[in-house]
Amino acid sequence: MTTALWLTLAATAWAAPGPAQLELSATTVELGRPLEARAQAPASLEPDLERSASDNYNIDIVAQEKSAQTSLWTLRIMPLAVGRLSITLRWKGGAESRAELTVTEPPLPPDADIADIKKPVRARPALWWLLALAIAAAAWWYWKRRRSQSSPSAPSGPPPDSRPPDVIALDELNALERSTLWSESRYKEFYGHLKDTLRAYLERRFGMPALQLTTEELLLHLSKAQVDRNVMTSFKELFDRADLVKFAKTLPAAEQGSIDLQAARQLVTLTAMGDLAAQTPKDRA
Repeated sequence: MTTALWLTLAATAWAAPGPAQLELSATTVELGRPLEARAQAPASLEPDLERSASDNYNIDIVAQEKSAQTSLWTLRIMPLAVGRLSITLRWKGGAESRAELTVTEPPLPPDADIADIKKPVRARPALWWLLALAIAAAAWWYWKRRRSQSSPSAPSGPPPDSRPPDVIALDELNALERSTLWSESRYKEFYGHLKDTLRAYLERRFGMPALQLTTEELLLHLSKAQVDRNVMTSFKELFDRADLVKFAKTLPAAEQGSIDLQAARQLVTLTAMGDLAAQTPKDRA
């Protein structure tokens, strides 16, 4: 049935070129499951995947059929968020194609444990006890303030790390590899540390607020910093894999942790060497 539908769409596309269109193979899909789609457009248009990127889904090109007038693209859409999503495919030249998709939570395994969301609430203490705690806290704050005013100021913490950003990042990646997160199947924590390490490195390296940016905004900053497009693609693929584990509850293969650690080290090395490493954001401006 699905094959016949796609063949009908393809025949219509080749018969008469029209505006850019996007057709999904289904209107509902589970989170983390790829969905096939077809996009039809005049032969002069091509999909702009960089402008089509979103934190809620990812679009990849699988195949293309092209004639003198019309192009038919086979796409793979990976949903990364639950709910009703508006899938927007942007084309080079300004055109847009939209389709609506509903993403549902994957079903729990039959043997999954069900636990209480909240712990049992304890009885509230007497009001006089809360008042006594408030008075004690105020007295401690007042004593602390008087002591800080009467004593010379001391350093509030360890001095900032003055090592190069790539050295700091590689040390943190080595520490992550030595940790027991992967061996204990704590994959969400593992990829959380991996992404935070790379984002902190990019923040130090290029002077951008990488820890607060979305993946799409981060790629835009990297493009302005003249980072190679292949390197930008590798960053996006690594972040997408990490998001699938963190948010889509996807279980990675046993060897994927070592592969992604090595990929992270390579990305740090590639963006810290050569002429690019010798320039600061101010020099490039």
